Amino acid sequence: LLSKTAVLQVPYVLVMNHKGLKEGEVDAALNKYCKKFHVRSDARRDKGYEKVVELKLKSGVADEFLTAVKGLPGMENVILLSAGGEIAE
Repeated sequence: LLSKTAVLQVPYVLVMNHKGLKEGEVDAALNKYCKKFHVRSDARRDKGYEKVVELKLKSGVADEFLTAVKGLPGMENVILLSAGGEIAE
């Protein structure tokens, strides 16, 4: 009975503020840690850029993913929001 239970994964929204990244740096991290992702917006702001991505993470990699994204050169702020109400910075 339990083996037939569907497990639904909560989607996340990633909001990043940066001063300009090399093309492909964020995509490399997204491809490595996410099952699926979609860039919702990529905008120029007063003192940099903001990128918003909807994603589904692979199982158990949220902390490692946040560390990788925060470590990108030029990254200023990273917030990961879940549809379940969890927030990680």
